[in-house]
Amino acid sequence: MPSQSFVGLWDALRNYRRNNITESQARQMLVNSPWVLPDWSDELLKQARRHRQLDKEVGEPGQVSRREQALPQFLDDPILRWRWPAAPAFSSAVVNLADFDLTAERCYVKVGTKTLTTLVAADDGTYSSHPGEIVLPSETPGFVVSMVDDSGVAQASQLLELWDGNEDLELFDLQTGRRLDAYGKQRPPSKEYGLLASSDLGVEPSDIPFHEIGSGSYAKRLYLLPSGNNNPVRVTLSGEDIWNSSIDGGTPPNPPEPDWAGAVTTEILPTDHIQLDRYAGSSVRVSGLGSGAELQYVRFGGRPLDFRLGKDGDYCTDKFDITREVPVGISLTFPEIKVKLGLRRGGEKTSVERTNILSVIGILRATSDGWQVVSRQDKLMANDAMQSPFKVLLPGPGQDAAQLALLEGPVFLKKLWNQPRPLGQLGGYGAPLEIREPYNFRGFKIVVAAEVRDPGIFDRVLFGDNSKIRLYLHHPIEPGPGHKIVLWNIGKPPVVMDAIGNVEYQGDEWDVPMPDHAFDDGFIALAYEGARIGSWWPRRPNLSGISDSAVAIETASMLKWMHAPIVSPDWQDDVQSFAQQYPAQTLRAWLLDDDLPAGLEYGATEEQWSAAVRQIFSGWTPNSNSAWEIIKALGLASSDDPVSEALQALLYEDPLLMGRIARV
Repeated sequence: MPSQSFVGLWDALRNYRRNNITESQARQMLVNSPWVLPDWSDELLKQARRHRQLDKEVGEPGQVSRREQALPQFLDDPILRWRWPAAPAFSSAVVNLADFDLTAERCYVKVGTKTLTTLVAADDGTYSSHPGEIVLPSETPGFVVSMVDDSGVAQASQLLELWDGNEDLELFDLQTGRRLDAYGKQRPPSKEYGLLASSDLGVEPSDIPFHEIGSGSYAKRLYLLPSGNNNPVRVTLSGEDIWNSSIDGGTPPNPPEPDWAGAVTTEILPTDHIQLDRYAGSSVRVSGLGSGAELQYVRFGGRPLDFRLGKDGDYCTDKFDITREVPVGISLTFPEIKVKLGLRRGGEKTSVERTNILSVIGILRATSDGWQVVSRQDKLMANDAMQSPFKVLLPGPGQDAAQLALLEGPVFLKKLWNQPRPLGQLGGYGAPLEIREPYNFRGFKIVVAAEVRDPGIFDRVLFGDNSKIRLYLHHPIEPGPGHKIVLWNIGKPPVVMDAIGNVEYQGDEWDVPMPDHAFDDGFIALAYEGARIGSWWPRRPNLSGISDSAVAIETASMLKWMHAPIVSPDWQDDVQSFAQQYPAQTLRAWLLDDDLPAGLEYGATEEQWSAAVRQIFSGWTPNSNSAWEIIKALGLASSDDPVSEALQALLYEDPLLMGRIARV
């Protein structure tokens, strides 16, 4: 029974909080809402802009933005550096750092695990890049680059495109290093140019110097066109010119089609809707070739596809994986698939281009190795969600993307986006990540990941022999005075040790001594100034043996501090049994941020944590003794009215649980 008027009120308050509408617009929406009395407006608007932890105003009123804002860029557009006979290289420079709220002493610009440059903060808050000019990897035409601070938190990510992987050839001005329109009309002969062409294309004269660039299916050849060269350069495909330097603007890439080629069509197989994580490849069917017409070639992404003639007179290519063939880059058109066809009838040849839509449903993640299919069964790490851009593929125009949003469990994160972008800050407490309607969901849904976890700066942890535990970090960190290692077995006090003197490290690998007691199913964490910056947990917690109230409080507080995935399918039943056995101790630790061991501090509480707490206590009603124990645990002794104090704390986190406790 959805109430559109309440949805409208909630959207108005959220848009005002996020600076998407002005105060006057928000007030008008409140005036028109049947859910709000006239004298509530001032307080509602004040609370909508208030930060829950810092108790301060957030943002300033702004205008509604109807266009999807571009992501801020921290690297300039790549340029080509090439002086023959040296090998060519693409480079970039750090830009726009003033647009980012950076506070760390160091930040790292990375491609995958490789650090391209380090940003070092000066006393005045500015950052310098070491090295200043960044040499970029050139194995693929495009990749994702991320900026990560020294605690492992991703600050931004960006797609870089060195060349358009969908094109057969491109031209570079070697004086500026910038890409040009290969078919443009302004190409002064006094300059040197670099001609980037697919490796299977013919280039004449045959003695033009070139370097190989790219690798695998992205292999290209970069040819040097020297200044003042009067000899025309031809690029051919199946013996036909597709570019000629002697023609102003080159040969047009798509000359007018002859009448006999107009009936030729293409189709991407299979044609049914496909779940992307079940996708097993595609092929191109070419139909409509009349009598005497032949298919010379089929090209996709600047590469040829093998094909054969069927009994029905249609041609069909061998199966290929489009998700692997589409390069990461700015010119992403997937799932729009453009194929080039070479046709011949008698002595006449022509090249045509056809566009098709691959009907897939799912989500792709940009990585340093290309686009990666995100499986619905996978666990998504929060750091990856911040570092990598994601592309959502919907089933077609029948699905209204404007009505869809990204949600972590029940928590609304953002409206659906068009251009590839990171998912943003996730909680990581084990809830699923979904794309669906945000209110009263009853229809279309994409499961992005079965659960989200947040190990922080930890990439993985290896429990080796009995003497050490190896921590693999996202980037190298030298142990400092503020770093501490925390080892914890449920039911025993956590061991907190200084990293200096106890850790052997080499780059991004730390070796930690194994504790004296058994640690097969233990928790391990890295803290800085008391706050967790990385943690690792057992596959499933062993919470059944706790029989002491003090141990229960410590266990609940450590589960929260460790950022444990308490609502993960592997965890939820055990955590619920524990929390409902010790509700007063659990709620005290989880709601009041209390009872941590000395030297440890909680980080900021996210909305996703509150949602996880509600899920753990969903549907549970205490008996009268448990209800009074909860009231006593949450009521502050210094308060004039501890009962109201306790109910207020419950109301803020879980109104339904508060109602059940108050009724009991």
